[in-house]
Amino acid sequence: MTIHPGSTLDEDDAEAARCAVRPFTRGRPVGFLLIVSGTTFIHPAAIRDDGTIVPAALAILGRTPVDKVLAYRLLRLQLPCPARYFTDEDDAAEWLEKQLAGRPDDPPSPME
Repeated sequence: MTIHPGSTLDEDDAEAARCAVRPFTRGRPVGFLLIVSGTTFIHPAAIRDDGTIVPAALAILGRTPVDKVLAYRLLRLQLPCPARYFTDEDDAAEWLEKQLAGRPDDPPSPME
C-alpha cells in the first residue's frame, strides 16, 4: 500500500485498502509494506486490527526524518504483529520474507 505524498490516511482509506486485499489473503497471515514517504498524517484508527486480515508483519518504508517520526508514532501503537521501519525497500522486503517464513532475525530495534 502506498500513501501518496502530502496525503493523510484515515480509517475509511484503511478500510478501502483492507477490502482490496481481503480476496488475496483467504484468511492466511500476510506481510505488509507500508510506504509512508511524504505522508502528513496516519490516524491510529487506520492501523487497527479488524480481525478480517491477519497481519504477519508490517514493514514501514520511508526516507525522510518526517517519515521516521511518523513511523515511530505507528510503532508505538500496540500492533498485532512484528513491525519495523526501513529506509531501503530491499531490506524491508527481505525482512518481510524472513518474518513470513518463520525465520525472524534478531532486530536491533524497530527503528533503523
